[in-house]
Amino acid sequence: MPVFSNVLSPLNPCSHTIRVIGEVAERIALGGHFWADEDVDTYPTIDINLTALIKSTRHAISTFLSQSKPTDSSPTGVIVNTASVAGFIPVFGAPIYAASKWGVVGFTRSMDYLHPTLGIRVCAIAPGSFLSPIWNEKVHWMNDADWVSLGDVVDAYMRCIEDETIKGGEVLEVLIGRSRIVELGGEVPGGDGVGPVDVELQAAWDRVIKHLKGEKVDRF
Repeated sequence: MPVFSNVLSPLNPCSHTIRVIGEVAERIALGGHFWADEDVDTYPTIDINLTALIKSTRHAISTFLSQSKPTDSSPTGVIVNTASVAGFIPVFGAPIYAASKWGVVGFTRSMDYLHPTLGIRVCAIAPGSFLSPIWNEKVHWMNDADWVSLGDVVDAYMRCIEDETIKGGEVLEVLIGRSRIVELGGEVPGGDGVGPVDVELQAAWDRVIKHLKGEKVDRF
């Protein structure tokens, strides 16, 4: 994987890796090719958010194992994946995006056995909506709402790396002003603080229904 090799070369040896792989541009995040009924061979949202993440996780694991002898008593490496609160709930207006994030959550949880056996912690953060350049440039109608702090998101990444009480397979939810480890089976976002996307959801769903009824909509 050339990209992964290029990243690693100045960081050798590597003890942790973070994948901030995300595809949430307006057209893709709010329905994309699915609701537009476009006949496409592949969905970029799945390719970027999930497939690339799975591949890079495999490369990271191989790299960790090649650099040190794994044991069940000492840490070998940390991998932090980027999920989303959309990975816990149905998202009718953005089903492909939600599917990709459900996939990230499921894949991360499935890596739990690496921690007690090989010392590799694969965990994930699941932020609510945070203000990033993608939102600034693509979704102007959401700029006035409250957002999860980008600083809180960065802190969550660092916490996953540094806090060894966060076990492999665990998911750290990051909402406005607070965070929590989401236990398996407890994947409903923890109350208020998800961010502004929840404000726009119903309008997005209504646009999809209008489109499916053959009515003209300016965007999904």
